[in-house]
Amino acid sequence: QAVPRLQRLILSENRITELEEGSFDPLETIEEIRIDRNQLVTVPAGTFRHNRRLRTLVLSHNHLRHVNGLLSELPSLLSADLGFNYLLSVGNSAFTGSRELRSLDLQHNVLYEIANDAFKPLQKLSKLQLSHNFISRVTEDTFQHNIALAELHLDNNVIRSIDSGA
Repeated sequence: QAVPRLQRLILSENRITELEEGSFDPLETIEEIRIDRNQLVTVPAGTFRHNRRLRTLVLSHNHLRHVNGLLSELPSLLSADLGFNYLLSVGNSAFTGSRELRSLDLQHNVLYEIANDAFKPLQKLSKLQLSHNFISRVTEDTFQHNIALAELHLDNNVIRSIDSGA
């Protein structure tokens, strides 16, 4: 088993363009992975599925377009940074199984749509950064399940309407 006690892996500021599914499977004790400031376009959904102790994941400043279950089934994840990418939307299954997530950074993407139940599993989410996107509408369902949300950044979007009760 490669580096069986590794807790932090920093791969920032390289030229990584792809990750293979299972790349991090041997790292069972990993708590933090940083692959920011690379050239990732996509990361397979199951890439981190065996990293059950992962608490911090930083994938900012890449070229990611989809989340597609990337953050699902990470029971220990507390913080995820996907800012400064090219994410277009956030679907309903994006965060299934990542119920401990406290901080989520999606700023500086091209998000135009967030599914009504996208953040539903994140009842412990306290900080959500959605600044500098193209969100035009906030519905009453968007954040209704985020009972711990203390900090919400929606500045520099194109918000035209906010539903009553939102």
